[in-house]
Amino acid sequence: KEGDPIAAFYRLVEVQSDKATVEITSRYAGTIAKLQYNAGDIAKVGLPLCYIQTQDAQADPAPAPLASPAVRNLVRLHNLDITKIK
Repeated sequence: KEGDPIAAFYRLVEVQSDKATVEITSRYAGTIAKLQYNAGDIAKVGLPLCYIQTQDAQADPAPAPLASPAVRNLVRLHNLDITKIK
Protein backbone atom coordinates (compact mmCIF):
# COMPACT_ATOMS: atom_id res chain seq x y z
CA LYS A 1 0.00 0.00 0.00
CA GLU A 2 1.05 3.62 -0.41
CA GLY A 3 3.58 4.73 2.18
CA ASP A 4 5.03 1.26 2.71
CA PRO A 5 8.81 0.85 2.50
CA ILE A 6 10.12 -1.39 -0.29
CA ALA A 7 13.53 -3.00 -0.75
CA ALA A 8 15.26 -3.47 -4.10
CA PHE A 9 14.36 -6.82 -5.70
CA TYR A 10 11.40 -7.28 -3.32
CA ARG A 11 8.36 -8.88 -4.93
CA LEU A 12 5.79 -6.20 -5.79
CA VAL A 13 3.10 -8.16 -7.60
CA GLU A 14 2.27 -11.40 -9.33
CA VAL A 15 1.07 -10.90 -12.90
CA GLN A 16 -1.03 -13.54 -14.65
CA SER A 17 -1.58 -13.99 -18.36
CA ASP A 18 -3.13 -16.79 -20.39
CA LYS A 19 0.22 -18.55 -20.60
CA ALA A 20 2.21 -17.72 -17.47
CA THR A 21 2.32 -16.26 -13.99
CA VAL A 22 5.27 -13.93 -13.36
CA GLU A 23 6.48 -12.15 -10.24
CA ILE A 24 7.43 -8.49 -10.73
CA THR A 25 10.11 -7.21 -8.36
CA SER A 26 11.09 -3.68 -7.41
CA ARG A 27 14.02 -2.13 -9.23
CA TYR A 28 14.55 0.38 -6.43
CA ALA A 29 14.62 0.66 -2.66
CA GLY A 30 12.37 3.37 -1.25
CA THR A 31 8.74 4.04 -0.37
CA ILE A 32 5.61 3.25 -2.39
CA ALA A 33 4.52 6.76 -3.42
CA LYS A 34 1.52 5.92 -5.59
CA LEU A 35 -0.28 2.78 -6.74
CA GLN A 36 -1.74 2.87 -10.22
CA TYR A 37 -4.02 -0.17 -9.81
CA ASN A 38 -5.96 -2.02 -7.12
CA ALA A 39 -5.66 -5.76 -6.49
CA GLY A 40 -7.53 -7.65 -9.20
CA ASP A 41 -7.47 -4.77 -11.71
CA ILE A 42 -6.36 -5.40 -15.28
CA ALA A 43 -3.15 -3.44 -15.88
CA LYS A 44 -2.21 -2.05 -19.28
CA VAL A 45 1.03 -3.35 -20.77
CA GLY A 46 3.83 -0.78 -20.70
CA LEU A 47 2.31 1.48 -18.04
CA PRO A 48 3.73 1.76 -14.50
CA LEU A 49 2.17 -0.37 -11.78
CA CYS A 50 3.33 2.02 -9.07
CA TYR A 51 5.72 4.86 -8.34
CA ILE A 52 8.53 4.41 -5.82
CA GLN A 53 10.04 7.40 -4.08
CA THR A 54 13.77 6.97 -3.53
CA GLN A 55 16.26 9.17 -1.74
CA ASP A 56 17.85 10.13 -5.06
CA ALA A 57 14.74 10.68 -7.22
CA GLN A 58 11.31 12.27 -7.24
CA ALA A 59 8.20 10.14 -6.73
CA ASP A 60 6.69 10.89 -10.15
CA PRO A 61 9.47 10.79 -12.77
CA ALA A 62 8.77 10.90 -16.49
CA PRO A 63 8.16 7.37 -17.76
CA ALA A 64 11.03 5.81 -19.68
CA PRO A 65 10.33 4.97 -23.33
CA LEU A 66 9.67 1.32 -24.04
CA ALA A 67 12.47 -0.32 -26.01
CA SER A 68 13.89 -3.78 -26.41
CA PRO A 69 17.36 -4.57 -25.04
CA ALA A 70 18.70 -4.56 -28.63
CA VAL A 71 17.34 -1.05 -29.24
CA ARG A 72 18.71 0.21 -25.91
CA ASN A 73 22.10 -1.22 -26.83
CA LEU A 74 22.08 0.62 -30.19
CA VAL A 75 21.07 3.85 -28.47
CA ARG A 76 23.93 3.46 -26.01
CA LEU A 77 26.48 2.54 -28.74
CA HIS A 78 25.57 5.56 -30.86
CA ASN A 79 25.19 7.96 -27.93
CA LEU A 80 21.57 8.86 -28.84
CA ASP A 81 18.80 10.34 -26.72
CA ILE A 82 16.11 7.64 -26.66
CA THR A 83 13.42 10.16 -25.64
CA LYS A 84 13.78 11.89 -29.03
CA ILE A 85 13.41 8.75 -31.16
CA LYS A 86 9.96 8.00 -32.62
